[in-house]
Amino acid sequence: MSTLDLKTVAMIDGNRLQLTPLGKMLVPPPMAAVTVELHAPISSVCWGPAGDLAVLCSDASLCILEKPFGGEEGGRWSRVPKVETKLEGNMCPRVFQLVWLRRSLLLAICCRPAPALFPLLLREKEGGSWKMELGDKVETSAPVSRLLREERRNGCLVQLSDGQVLQAECVGEVNRITTKSIGKLPSVCCKLMIPVGQC
Repeated sequence: MSTLDLKTVAMIDGNRLQLTPLGKMLVPPPMAAVTVELHAPISSVCWGPAGDLAVLCSDASLCILEKPFGGEEGGRWSRVPKVETKLEGNMCPRVFQLVWLRRSLLLAICCRPAPALFPLLLREKEGGSWKMELGDKVETSAPVSRLLREERRNGCLVQLSDGQVLQAECVGEVNRITTKSIGKLPSVCCKLMIPVGQC
């Protein structure tokens, strides 16, 4: 759910993304205010710091949807305003969760072969096109289980398979990820939440 764009909820249904701005209207599921159809099944979605939406498809392509319902009149779009990028060749591990830390940097859990943490860098090329690059693995003491973005910060919480919870941050202008342990749970929990006002 986006905290920046009318509390818009995004739900995945195969290759369709259903969007509803709950801050403006209530639409009972399985209906939605807008349904966007993409070219391949959707693997993961995450909201960016500016309210844009990153949609990762099963073919390793990434579509950036400009801020939904973001116009002065809250207009909807009928096509996908997107920037398509793609991981190719041997640099294409299975990516199954994303968090968007800053404009050109996402953090992903990739299977290579065990779940690990990798930065995904968005590089703008001449002519307005973009390229997605997989950065160097962020070393952790155990495989990564899940990510939770911290709102209003260039960081996220990272839960490891041994119950340890890390805080990952991108500090400064360089897209370098730093991590520090903030505690350890007895086991992996199925859901992490940050209380309002605590991030």
